[in-house]
Amino acid sequence: MASFKESLHRGLSASCVEQVLLRAGWPAEQVRRALNRFSDLSNPDSGPQASTVGVGAHAFMYVVMFATLILSGYNLGDCCSN
Repeated sequence: MASFKESLHRGLSASCVEQVLLRAGWPAEQVRRALNRFSDLSNPDSGPQASTVGVGAHAFMYVVMFATLILSGYNLGDCCSN
């Protein structure tokens, strides 16, 4: 990501950077996602956009981990109290 930002600062176009990455063997989907993360390609200081993909997955994992913590604590307390 830093190399992409540096390339834009040097005046290279996004399509030029994309072609170089593709010729270097980067997967096209990964290059497209990296280019799309920048909100304004004419202003490389704008930085990458915030990604909201996976927020539901993270919330689900937190609920599962919390439930696991509660169940293990309950079972550990049950085991040690006897």
